Amino acid sequence: MSYASEGFEALEALRALLLVPVVGDFRARQIGVFTGSLLILLVAYVCVPWLRARTTWALLQVGLLWLVLTVAFEFSLGHFVFRHF
Repeated sequence: MSYASEGFEALEALRALLLVPVVGDFRARQIGVFTGSLLILLVAYVCVPWLRARTTWALLQVGLLWLVLTVAFEFSLGHFVFRHF
């Protein structure tokens, strides 16, 4: 098991312990998606200087590459692991 999956399990446990009793499962999942998105945005913002993307065009290229790689991963996973396309 990787450290990343352990981190996700910890976040899932926190969500189940803290949010579900207060707002219910569905709303807790919505809050979890929003908070996860904010964490990804924060990591991306912190990594911009490391990427040396100084112009708007360079940032758009990084975003487009991220999008293409994500979609390629999803299709590859569906095709090779789950055997459907």
